[in-house]
Amino acid sequence: MAHQGRFTYWTLVGVVMAGFLGMLSLAAAEKQEMPRELKTLTGTIESVNDQQHALSVNPGDWSASKRFRVSDDATIRKGSDEVDLSDLRTGEDVTVRYVEEGGESVAKEIVAGALPESAHSS
Repeated sequence: MAHQGRFTYWTLVGVVMAGFLGMLSLAAAEKQEMPRELKTLTGTIESVNDQQHALSVNPGDWSASKRFRVSDDATIRKGSDEVDLSDLRTGEDVTVRYVEEGGESVAKEIVAGALPESAHSS
């Protein structure tokens, strides 16, 4: 009789663990498949760090500057010309399209150039 109770306990533990692992893998799969929301910030370049592949932008609306990690596959343009991150300069007007990823803002597209005064917003 003691043997049967022990078997039931370990069977129950196994079933619970299998269910828990199944839920974890399902949650991970859903998280990977969810599209990330693309956000936009327009402002003035406060700093560019080519070595760290980073950019800080001041939205000009009394908000704190926002720091972006620039993704390796980001598109960077000045007007219609594609440029490198190192070609951007402090003080230039810029629009950054980005996603929140792993607790940081990751720039996917950066467009530098003169922007209308009404465009300075987050």
